[in-house]
Amino acid sequence: MSRPDPEAIIRPLQSFQRRTVEHAFHRLFTAPDSTHRFLVADEVGLGKTLVARGIIARALDHLWDRQDRIDVLYICSNQNIGRSNLPKLQVTGDTEDAQATTTRLTLLATELAGRAQGEGLSARRVNFISFTPGTSFNMGHAEGKAAERKLLFQLLGDWSEQREGLMNLLQGWVQDPQRWRGMLAEPLPLEPEIARRFQERIAGEAALMGELEAAIERWFLEPLEVYPQEARQARNRLIGKLRYRLAEVCIEALEPDLVILDEFQRFKDLVNQDEGGQAPSTVLARRLLQTRTDSGQPVRTLLLSATPYKLYTRDPELEGEDHYADFLATTRFLLDYDEQRVAALQQALSQFNSELRRAAAGQGHNVPRAREVVEGHLRAIMARTERVAGSTDQDAMVAPSGGGQLEIQPVDVRQYLAAEAWFRAAGARDPLTFWKSAPYLPHFMQGYKVNEQVRELRERQPDRLLAVLDQYTDAFLDRQALQAWDRVDPGHAKLREMVREELDTGGWKLLWMPPSLPYWPLDAPYEGQEERTKTLLFSAWHFVPDVVSAVLSYEAERRMLAGQSEGYDELPRQLLQLPTQEATRSRHRLLLLLLPCTGLADRVHPLSAPADRDARAWAREQVADLLAEVAEQGDPQAPEDSRWAYTNTFRSKASISRGYTFRAPRTDILVA
Repeated sequence: MSRPDPEAIIRPLQSFQRRTVEHAFHRLFTAPDSTHRFLVADEVGLGKTLVARGIIARALDHLWDRQDRIDVLYICSNQNIGRSNLPKLQVTGDTEDAQATTTRLTLLATELAGRAQGEGLSARRVNFISFTPGTSFNMGHAEGKAAERKLLFQLLGDWSEQREGLMNLLQGWVQDPQRWRGMLAEPLPLEPEIARRFQERIAGEAALMGELEAAIERWFLEPLEVYPQEARQARNRLIGKLRYRLAEVCIEALEPDLVILDEFQRFKDLVNQDEGGQAPSTVLARRLLQTRTDSGQPVRTLLLSATPYKLYTRDPELEGEDHYADFLATTRFLLDYDEQRVAALQQALSQFNSELRRAAAGQGHNVPRAREVVEGHLRAIMARTERVAGSTDQDAMVAPSGGGQLEIQPVDVRQYLAAEAWFRAAGARDPLTFWKSAPYLPHFMQGYKVNEQVRELRERQPDRLLAVLDQYTDAFLDRQALQAWDRVDPGHAKLREMVREELDTGGWKLLWMPPSLPYWPLDAPYEGQEERTKTLLFSAWHFVPDVVSAVLSYEAERRMLAGQSEGYDELPRQLLQLPTQEATRSRHRLLLLLLPCTGLADRVHPLSAPADRDARAWAREQVADLLAEVAEQGDPQAPEDSRWAYTNTFRSKASISRGYTFRAPRTDILVA
């Protein structure tokens, strides 16, 4: 394993990313007043994972000559993110370091042994480990997964004289005893340190082991198809206790030098010690995050999140949320609950607030100085970079879109007037906050208080709502106009800009996004679309995606189908069916074009084309040769057997249904 070269790893980063790496590393590892906790809160899309990679490189280089073993823990909200990001964080040149991704803490006992070939944690110079809090700290069903129970049997096998009874107890919900015994016959590799610690822990748990022995003697000496309810309850309780002990031992075996919490706001309840909960999952998480080094310092923890706490808003729908309390809870964790430093930050924020109020009232003030004091407190524990204008050098990786300022038109103002009258009729507050984000509010406010008020008013005094409809007819969606494929005005400056960028530029003609590195010049609808990429829309309101997708998808369908169908309601409601009854299966041969074909990919890869040949012409020749080979193997006189088509289609049904959207709901934009 090679020592990482931090300079080579950091060099390709943008300047703002390099600044964040150096500042965060200093605050975590070298600053005399460090709390050993730091938050990188860069805006979405600004490369927090790359920043974390740079910090890891600096950390490994810093610790390389100071200790024999370095553990880096990466904790994220789900396994797919961990599997994707862990290789990006690997900096030692040894690809095996990035392979330990687990779903549960308990399975570290075998996962780490598998990648270390039985040598264990202590035998490796650097350990990169990833797991998810939802399935690692939350024990879930007491009996756990079959893999966990198999692991427990292997760890307990030498302890119990009743091996058959232990097999029966740990069988859990596996229906076939023979299948369960077959699983146990294939031993798992064990990480020796975790196995040793667990067996020592169990040896000291006389009460628990006595309870286990008694349960085996009473109910599990012989395998039964169905155990009594009392036996099942006792079994689940015992397995739950054993799994929890194993999770504790796995946490103890980890000696993290750096813990990375990615998008930690998704599992903040496990982090926040201000909460009084003592759920087993919370206790396990805090046990890990409160790990202390030999010198008594907290483990160094790097938090990554663009939204680490609720942002301030005066929206009436969120009156019950305390934004300041959420911010303070995050900063308290970052300050390691040092009450003196927390109080100093609160005092600085209070003084800043007072100076702002004086400035707003036209009185003498010192806002710049108060701001500098607050910034000094916060820079010690967090850093944030925002897009373009948010950084002095405007180096935040992205360019502003659009040609200038948004233009508000009279129809947009009519949208506000109609919404204001609608809300007032229902007894709701001014909709200005909502109107600034999207139009056609009365149609899309499902789930909001105003919608409940409208329902009540419709039952009691429908005339008040009808009066608003009569006064502002042009500001509401009209069913007959939609049926006739009439144009719907976006009714909003931001939405009008989206129509211009996404549809007026020809985006509605594209079945999928153009390739970023095409093998040949793009033509037909893709000509001139080389720079097109995905568009991300962020909003605090749940109704905004509904409004945007409804308006854009209708307009896209109108441009595609107006004049080709009698009306909007005449469109087919379901374009693709994947029935499971063989008698009704369709072949869906066009769908086969979407399925991966490794033989075709290997033989007809465009990069394999000779440099002096047209890639498309060469690819056509390769496909013709492949078809000729197939034709030689078959009988041209035999009738076609359609099973090949639907067999291949339905074999990938599950992956297709997860990976593609064939027909979006009526309120969703059509995206390929």
